[in-house]
Amino acid sequence: MVIKKKKSTFYNILNTLITQFYLIGTGFILTILITRELGAESKGILVTLQLIPALIISFFDMGIRQSIAYYYSKNIKDRDYLITTSLYMLFLTSFLSIIITIGIYYLFYEEYLNIGYLIPIVLMIPLTLFAIYFRGVLQGLNEIPTINLARNTHQTSYIFLILLLLIFQLLNVKLVLWAEFFAFSLMSYVIFKNVKPELSLFRISFSKIWMKNIVTLGITYALTVFVLRLNYKVDALFLAKLRGPDEVGIYSIGTTIAELIWQIPGAIGVVLFSSNLNKSKKDATESTVRLTRISFVASIILGSILYFISPLLIKLTFGIEFIEASTAIRLLLPGIIFMVVFQILNSDMNAKGKPLMAFKVFLFALIGNCILNFLLIPTYGIKGAAFASTITYVISTIIYMVMYTRFNNINLREIICLNSKDISIVKNKLIRRIK
Repeated sequence: MVIKKKKSTFYNILNTLITQFYLIGTGFILTILITRELGAESKGILVTLQLIPALIISFFDMGIRQSIAYYYSKNIKDRDYLITTSLYMLFLTSFLSIIITIGIYYLFYEEYLNIGYLIPIVLMIPLTLFAIYFRGVLQGLNEIPTINLARNTHQTSYIFLILLLLIFQLLNVKLVLWAEFFAFSLMSYVIFKNVKPELSLFRISFSKIWMKNIVTLGITYALTVFVLRLNYKVDALFLAKLRGPDEVGIYSIGTTIAELIWQIPGAIGVVLFSSNLNKSKKDATESTVRLTRISFVASIILGSILYFISPLLIKLTFGIEFIEASTAIRLLLPGIIFMVVFQILNSDMNAKGKPLMAFKVFLFALIGNCILNFLLIPTYGIKGAAFASTITYVISTIIYMVMYTRFNNINLREIICLNSKDISIVKNKLIRRIK
């Protein structure tokens, strides 16, 4: 493989952060354009058609991407076996995903068994799984800009095709699915082009050991992600059951806006996971806690601004009927800010092959979250849901911080207390970028 000059961690974080906001902004625009043109019924059909394969693919993801990234960075001599195993898994999971998807449509959604719908959906499945698995290879090689290029290529081409369909007044469910297929094809091509030298390592022989290793570690990543997602969504489920859909709608706006702060650890986490795979434990910990300190302070500043402007922001963007969402934002912010610390530390532990640390902490957090939601929501509604989440987020993050310090033999102050060296580093990086 051609040796590329590796980008700095700061560059990769900035590149990923820009990509995140680009995807969020354009995704919002796409949703508006497609929904207004299709109408409620056709939009519902599109969502249903997209949902089934998405759920099946998420099942067969199983944390495989993170597992491949971890092993690919640690086992340079065995990369031929890893590539071979990844390709065999791609063939197997693609076949099973296609069969299960068609089977679900046949058994439960027979009205959607239209060849015009099924062909692009079936073709998208292997492309999506290829992108997922081989993003793991790129992460193992710390090729973050390439991953972001692939994501941007998908989104930009999708927008372009949707706009063309709108201009020529051809937009319908079938052509939206085909536009999505071509967008996935271009994204997969970008990934293929950059992993092509690695694919030359493919061999016919199959390794059961590496299959077991990848799947076993992948399941631990998947379990952790599943528990974390439940923690993030359980409050809305309780609200729906105990109070009704109107409060869920208001609350969802509050959580969506408050969680924009998570774009910071989201961008850092992707980069940190890849870069720390190739570092010693000491170096990985040092860079992680520095980024955690800086991000924690940045999140406090952003959170403080959001706290004061949230009523006006909600009123201007969604209307006075959603003003209670600002209360949810204010109550959620302490927990959201603490979770910034957790998400960055967790990225480092994932790179060290220890995802179950978060699983253990947040499994108990999930139980506590459920109990608090059950007790508080009937009386306090949205306020109760937000308070329950903040309490569990803060306590869980503190527990995780203590576990992290013990595992890495550092002091708790090193995680959250900004120092003069941190300020100098940020200042120099910004000055260098401006110049």
